[in-house]
Amino acid sequence: MKRAVAAVFAAAFMAAQPGQAADVLDGLTAMELKYLVEGWGYQGFVHESPEELPQVVVSTKDDAEKEFAVMLTGCEAGDAAFHEKHCKGLMFRTIVKPGHPVKPETYAKWNKGLNLARAYDVGEGRARLRWHVTIEGGVTREHIRAMTNRWREDLATFIETVELAEWE
Repeated sequence: MKRAVAAVFAAAFMAAQPGQAADVLDGLTAMELKYLVEGWGYQGFVHESPEELPQVVVSTKDDAEKEFAVMLTGCEAGDAAFHEKHCKGLMFRTIVKPGHPVKPETYAKWNKGLNLARAYDVGEGRARLRWHVTIEGGVTREHIRAMTNRWREDLATFIETVELAEWE
């Protein structure tokens, strides 16, 4: 019975095709994002980032090493609690500590294959991967799901790259 209910819920959740007017987002809250990622099989934890913006820490049960954060940006001003603020942008990010310095030329090499919104850099002396995404103008839940899955692939590559990086 539980499987049948879950299947009906999943079918209803995924029924709207990407790009349909009813499914297009004009922004979302941290709690909405948490429920989305949990619906896709990830674990989500909502908290306030050091920049005082809402953020969802996303991980999987089988690979906690590849945990990452999705910070919500472009949030409305006001007195709403951080997790209830309506936001127009996302920034996928993670910080990986390789245990040794990485040469600036190595970051430049890593960035060659990325568009301008996605970049490797150094944050607080640690290797960091960032990806800014605006969710206005036709973005759907399916687009965010595809971005989340793509991010996981990029993160796995990034961790391997950092582990193999040249020492300074």
